[in-house]
Amino acid sequence: MPSVYAVAVLTPLGQRVEDAALGGVRESDLFGSDTALNVISVPVILLLVVVIAAVAFARRRLAVGLGAGFVVLASAATSTLLKRIAERPEIAQSTTPNSFPSGHATIALAALFAVLMVTPRRFRPLVLLVGAVYAVFVANQTVVYGWHRVSDIIGACAVALFWLGLVRAVGPQVDRGAPGRP
Repeated sequence: MPSVYAVAVLTPLGQRVEDAALGGVRESDLFGSDTALNVISVPVILLLVVVIAAVAFARRRLAVGLGAGFVVLASAATSTLLKRIAERPEIAQSTTPNSFPSGHATIALAALFAVLMVTPRRFRPLVLLVGAVYAVFVANQTVVYGWHRVSDIIGACAVALFWLGLVRAVGPQVDRGAPGRP
């Protein structure tokens, strides 16, 4: 993520390339609704964490549920913090304000990872498909509506992947469907 920020945000060439891409995307809007973006809010994030914990509790996997909730909350907090400290100097006459990384894309991807952590193995392909479509839709909308540049989406992915990787590395093991396990 630091390299994406350094190249795309802190260099004139990176800003010009992203601004050109942003202008091109606006003209090819494939999706006319901002519903996916409007769903993402603080109450919805908190509800998601509660539902994740409830599913994990019902599956007797509370530690996994807590880890999954942590992925969502830590990703959201990190994205918010980075937006405040990762300044975007306006060196290429851009009209889009500082937006690195995208909070909406961070939440969409972190939510997908968290839900996958607590989902029973047999349902994961369906959850992955639906969640990935939603995350891509959110990322597309934020760029099409001019809220974010492509590097903001890449940064969001890096934030969510970082917290997922950390939780998976040091946290409870996710059910891998091992023989003999209920």
